[in-house]
Amino acid sequence: MFPQELEGAKILYYTADGDYGDIFNSRGEVVDCVRYMAIGQYPRDKKFYLFRCNKDYNVAVKWADKTLEESMARGAGARLDVQWIEA
Repeated sequence: MFPQELEGAKILYYTADGDYGDIFNSRGEVVDCVRYMAIGQYPRDKKFYLFRCNKDYNVAVKWADKTLEESMARGAGARLDVQWIEA
């Protein structure tokens, strides 16, 4: 089951386990794989945050957007097959 929170943000939507890209270190080497994406909000914050996580739900990258739709579009990128699951 997907966590209800990531880094203190309440999760609103998440993806199923999949291959959503690579995680790189500062030298440009692949160190892990993005297995999940999630969108959440922090208390008293109107922004939506896109989290890209590894298989253990550790957040590798996070972005802030003004709308839910912007976060979903950022997560999908060029992929049309991203399915968001309501938390």
